[in-house]
Amino acid sequence: METHQLMGLTLVPVSLLGIICNWSVVFAVCKCNTLSHSFSLLTANQAVFNGIQCNLYFLYVAPMIILSVDINSLKQYSHVCGLILVICYDVSIQADFLITINRFLAVFLPVQYTTMFSKKRTKHMIAVSFFLSLFIVIVFFHAQHCHLHYDNKLWRFIFSESSVCLTYSYLGDFGKFILLCTLNGLLDTVTIWKVRSIRSQAKSQNLQRHLALEKKEMGFLKQTCGQAACGFIGMLIYQFGPIFTDNNVMGFLFQTFLWCLLHACEGSGEEKNGKIYILGFSDCSRWSSILKLDRHY
Repeated sequence: METHQLMGLTLVPVSLLGIICNWSVVFAVCKCNTLSHSFSLLTANQAVFNGIQCNLYFLYVAPMIILSVDINSLKQYSHVCGLILVICYDVSIQADFLITINRFLAVFLPVQYTTMFSKKRTKHMIAVSFFLSLFIVIVFFHAQHCHLHYDNKLWRFIFSESSVCLTYSYLGDFGKFILLCTLNGLLDTVTIWKVRSIRSQAKSQNLQRHLALEKKEMGFLKQTCGQAACGFIGMLIYQFGPIFTDNNVMGFLFQTFLWCLLHACEGSGEEKNGKIYILGFSDCSRWSSILKLDRHY
């Protein structure tokens, strides 16, 4: 077995983990009948598109690399796989931003929150986010003949060599991620500050409630900071790592493997933190407690 085939094998366990974790989030939300809550809807939406990406890596990308032959129909249509991956990725990062806004407004505008993020409006937000990504990606990838395809010599997906593709790579892909990641960090920081403010008020009134809030707040803080840091560092490695090496193995790890790993970890992070695969369940209770405190004070 050749080196690039061994590299392809590394995608199998990672993508399988992502499939299990992300689709478990979707299954848990549906089974527990929490689709009426906006946070659960947004979390499930993100998990769906992360799950699709992991499915593509497991069922398409990994076999394409492992079953390497001179004429491979999988490689011939890799640009179709690349198109779906880019759409799912774009929707996923937008969903993450919507979740951050959801948390922020739940704390700062508890009265208006239920109206702003009603079930109907949340579904509209999800639909708009999806069609916005679909429109932008199709404009760049279809109308402008820009493709993300698998390069057999480099062992990874690359954009077509054109000014349009270069623009999308640095602005629509990298630039958009950095912008949303920065906004997520700022909004989450302000949200945590507000939660601490509420906690200090609760401390003088009810110590038990204060301790419960403190525990949930620290879990939220660790997950938020950890995900933001990993995502930010991961994107920097993905974007600039291959520039500093001519080694195909390192290039594969920096891009193909890392892309799969990041989306698999988004689903597995909740399990690691003991949140039954889905942060939304604990968040719902947290925001409920916060709203009660806000109404009380």
